[in-house]
Amino acid sequence: MKNLSETTAMPPKNDPDPMPAAADHLPTTVADLSQRNNELEAFNRALIAERERMQDQLEETSRLLNAATTGLFSLDKTGLIESVNAPGARLLAADTAFLQKKPFGHFIAPEDQALFYIHRSRIGAGTVNTPLDVKLKSQTGEYRSVRIHAQPLNRPGQHLPGLLLAVEDTTDTHRALEQLQAKTDLVRMIFSIIDDLAAWSAADIDTAIGFCLEKLGLATFADRVYVCLFHTQKTRFSVTHEWLGNHITAPHLQNMNIRTILPIVRRLKKRQVVSVADMATLTSVERGDFDGFQAIDAKALLIAPLFCGRQLLGIIGCDAVRQPVDWSAENRRMLSLVGGAIVGALLRRQTENSAEGVQAQLLRFFEPPAAVPPDGNTSYEYEGPIEIIDDETDQNGTPATDWRFQEAGADDTPDRTLPLKDGQFAHLACRSCNRQRRLDISEIRALGSCLKATCVCNTTMVVKIELRRGVRKTVHLDGVLIRGSGDGRMPMADDWCRIEVLNLSRRGVGFKIVGSQTVSEGNRFQVKFNLDNTARSTIQKTVVVRSISGSTVGCQFEGDDPCDVTLGFYMMN
Repeated sequence: MKNLSETTAMPPKNDPDPMPAAADHLPTTVADLSQRNNELEAFNRALIAERERMQDQLEETSRLLNAATTGLFSLDKTGLIESVNAPGARLLAADTAFLQKKPFGHFIAPEDQALFYIHRSRIGAGTVNTPLDVKLKSQTGEYRSVRIHAQPLNRPGQHLPGLLLAVEDTTDTHRALEQLQAKTDLVRMIFSIIDDLAAWSAADIDTAIGFCLEKLGLATFADRVYVCLFHTQKTRFSVTHEWLGNHITAPHLQNMNIRTILPIVRRLKKRQVVSVADMATLTSVERGDFDGFQAIDAKALLIAPLFCGRQLLGIIGCDAVRQPVDWSAENRRMLSLVGGAIVGALLRRQTENSAEGVQAQLLRFFEPPAAVPPDGNTSYEYEGPIEIIDDETDQNGTPATDWRFQEAGADDTPDRTLPLKDGQFAHLACRSCNRQRRLDISEIRALGSCLKATCVCNTTMVVKIELRRGVRKTVHLDGVLIRGSGDGRMPMADDWCRIEVLNLSRRGVGFKIVGSQTVSEGNRFQVKFNLDNTARSTIQKTVVVRSISGSTVGCQFEGDDPCDVTLGFYMMN
């Protein structure tokens, strides 16, 4: 057995000892590690400082965001809320935790949901980046007008983008703009009424008054507006001018005994305006003062006196049938103002139709006095100021047979276009002798809408009768066509399309479809667009397609009373 010392390999005698070499490098290694450690500690301190700075910046930014009035929402690709700041939660009157994973579209007002989904799809496709004005419905049921700015939110590995929404509360601004627009429309309407009554010819005064009463009804939310004048002896009265809304019935008040409205007259003689906001609040005795005078089933009424100097000539009034109306001081002043303009127009007509001697007597304050007649008689008998005609005699004394009509030829160019008033009548006046003729709808249907009319004075005119019941206004407005059930679901690609609104009336709209969508007569859907007035008023209507001519689609607004106040004022202007 060999000794252990014999089996252990010994290093060669000439090899140097390795331990001294490692010992020589040890100080250098320690110094490197110390330097590296110092660098890491300095880097760590820098990271800590940067983290603290970023934390302070995050807190400051969060404070500013939470103090802002703009709500911020982050939506995933399916439209669910991922995160929301405090202003956004306040807009919806909900806690931020409650809003997590809730569909943002459910907080859009029902009438705006389709528009929101359309806008969202267009944002995702990158075809539009304009803001969207809609209404939000909070958890408490309150509606607020908002403007939404949306941007796609792309994330790595996500095929469909989410959305980042900046929601700005515009309720107060929108309300102020609407009030400003209403005031502007009201002033324009009053000036147009005064202008019409002052400028129209004496023969057209009745027509002008009818238009003015219709405008007044629109402005006051009334369903009936009328003018009632007393007869010469003031023992009887007649409703001489009247406008009625659709499906409104009023009593036929002609040559009535004034005792039936004596309680009203007593108040009007004191220059008081009679205002009843809700007939249901009156006692049976108080309601009896108005029985038989107001519209059937009237729920509110407003009555003002018509004075000429100190003389009470009659009454102008408004009846509301569909719902009670809280008549404002502005409504009362407007009714009195329009009534005064109507009195002025009737007096002007009475003066123009009077004998020359009467005219000279009435106009002596405005013109130099005329020469005294040879017989020296300067007294005239006048029973005015306004004469009520109680029979059916034509004021012009012109029998209908004085006019001759025949259908115009294809090459005849119309000299003028006549509107069809109330869908029943068209009024024609000779340009030479101003002789009047009224054509009713039955005659128009028999003769045609393009006629060659010959007056008794042998003046021939070619007239085109406009069979539309209202004025059609040419516009250029962007809008959308929305199909679907309106149940809040996201519209499919074929449920909507862009449209360009080309013309508007109080009962319909004409537009051109932008895109490949097709419609047919009888189709029913919604259209939505903004007017180009100060308030950018939104119009959203259910329509039915009535005609298709080339690329223009003609639609009728659905409903018994399709024209609202906003659209009515827009059409007036």
